[in-house]
Amino acid sequence: MQASIQILNTYKVSIQDIESVDLSNLENLKKGIDLSKNTLAQLCSLAKIKNVFSTTQEEVSFFKYTKPYVSGRLKFFAQLQQYHIERPKADNQKQEKHLRQEIKKLENYKKKNLQFWKYVRRNQTILDEIYFLRRSNTFDFISDVSQYYFDPEFSTSHDNLVAHIVAYDLLINYYNQLLIKLAPCKTGAFVVNPNFTQENQLSWTASKTDLIELIYALHTSQCIENGKLEISRSIKICENLFNIKLGNPYKTFSEIKARRVGRTKFLDSLKFSLLTKIDLDDF
Repeated sequence: MQASIQILNTYKVSIQDIESVDLSNLENLKKGIDLSKNTLAQLCSLAKIKNVFSTTQEEVSFFKYTKPYVSGRLKFFAQLQQYHIERPKADNQKQEKHLRQEIKKLENYKKKNLQFWKYVRRNQTILDEIYFLRRSNTFDFISDVSQYYFDPEFSTSHDNLVAHIVAYDLLINYYNQLLIKLAPCKTGAFVVNPNFTQENQLSWTASKTDLIELIYALHTSQCIENGKLEISRSIKICENLFNIKLGNPYKTFSEIKARRVGRTKFLDSLKFSLLTKIDLDDF
């Protein structure tokens, strides 16, 4: 639907400017909240126009992608606003503890809705017409009854849950970035050996995305420190080891998860290279 695409594209341009500034500033967060609310109001008015969706697929796309893109960011900015108001202003240890509590809350919510989480992550579509069409006979599938009753003309059984997934990704990314900033100041954090100069540093010659894929694989397999080494420290260690800056590794990992094919293509290439080496050595 062209009208919703135009509204969404305008929102993306404006929200990108807000997301790129200091999000610890409450005024910036308020701008994000206000912009998201205004955009949702436009989408709501559009969705209530009679026969606005010419096909069921248009309606599914609107409630599966368009609305959650905006409402998910509204949740993100609102949650971030609450975090910065409530976060400890004391030492780094207390700040880190508070951060980990926030991350735990997000993970617990994810666990409660894990099956649907997997459905979205794997780009499945088989239940889309149940989850993302406005119907009166799908009460058993409704994940957020309060929102559904608040405005059934602008809600489906699961669009709000998709918005939670969008907000989850943004919040996890932001919180992990904060953990990285706190890590150098924390007792016991990784410190580069002063004798380990650039002359004897190793050089990572594959892509940064490949390194991030490898770091997450090692972390998930719990093969370093029995899995007790935090992902933020693993990233910091690899950055120092290979004299490389990985930018925003959490965003990159989100992009890896979003791959439709070859989700572990670097690990697959490592396996292929090793098997080739073993086969050649057998001759």
